[in-house]
Amino acid sequence: MIKNSRYWDLPEKERRIFRDIHTQINKVYNDAICRGLITKKTGRRYLAALILLGKFLVECYHKKNLNYIEPKHIYAFIEQAWEAGYSKSNIETTLSAIRDFYDRVRGDGASQYLPTNDMLRTELEEIGFMTRNKTDRIGKQRAWTDNEIEKMKEKAIEMGYGIYADIIEVSRAFGLRIHEAIRLTIEQINNAKATGKLTVKGKGGLVRDITIRNGRQIVIIDKLSSNCSKGKVFLNEYEKAHELIKKVQHFIYNNREDIQENIQSCEVLNRLCMAAKFDNTLNYDNAIERANITPHGLRHTWAIEYYLELIAAGVSDIVARKIVSKELGHFRTEITMVYLKIQR
Repeated sequence: MIKNSRYWDLPEKERRIFRDIHTQINKVYNDAICRGLITKKTGRRYLAALILLGKFLVECYHKKNLNYIEPKHIYAFIEQAWEAGYSKSNIETTLSAIRDFYDRVRGDGASQYLPTNDMLRTELEEIGFMTRNKTDRIGKQRAWTDNEIEKMKEKAIEMGYGIYADIIEVSRAFGLRIHEAIRLTIEQINNAKATGKLTVKGKGGLVRDITIRNGRQIVIIDKLSSNCSKGKVFLNEYEKAHELIKKVQHFIYNNREDIQENIQSCEVLNRLCMAAKFDNTLNYDNAIERANITPHGLRHTWAIEYYLELIAAGVSDIVARKIVSKELGHFRTEITMVYLKIQR
């Protein structure tokens, strides 16, 4: 996992902090290797994994050392590493490294309070952490077409699940994870109407602003605002968020066979280009296969269309990627590539 541990792409202040963290990690593991407390091979693997974690914590949480790592940091880091294409084995090595490092630095058994692999399973099953195979990691096209989105919403309404249709729409319109959409409050919606940005707290407590830039977003914001006066937008007083999340996920999984169109990956991109009024040339690998549509694929649809709109408006490729990455809640352009699969 050392491949993205470079620090020269950080701002100067964060670069200095990262160098200090790099020194801290090196000191711990060089000392452990010299004293024979850990093998050289394992020590180097752990050191590489922790350097990548350290850069992430500096970028996203502005941490100055690794003495206090919280569960939220681990959840956020692993989600981003997984979506960036790292393998399950690499991620599990990082988890082992974190616990090992924590025990060496703290010396108080504090690692037992960090989340285990089993605890992470529930949190991360939404993005396929426990089930993703090699082909999936290479990266299939996961975006939905607008026609599929509309048909899935119509199906929900026909079956008496109008709220599912609204959840699907708000996820697609703002690139939200299903759990972020379901936990929206009326305060967030009203603030979005007032400021032109929807503020969302994602996994790990990372806060991001999503720009309201089109009529689709305005329509769903207005609808949610008029349908709710207080509290959670989609949850009633006695309903648990995780229960509704499962219901929406299962609804999509159970009905996608009837909804998904039999088209190639490149055709999905062509339709998104048309929707974004983008008519320039893209470097897209037509050999990319298309995956089954999933709740998470709604974020892919949003990301691709937003990127295309920015490019069509004259924004440079790198700036467009940074904007989309930040509003996805990832802060890294390499993770945006998992969504876009477009080379410029």
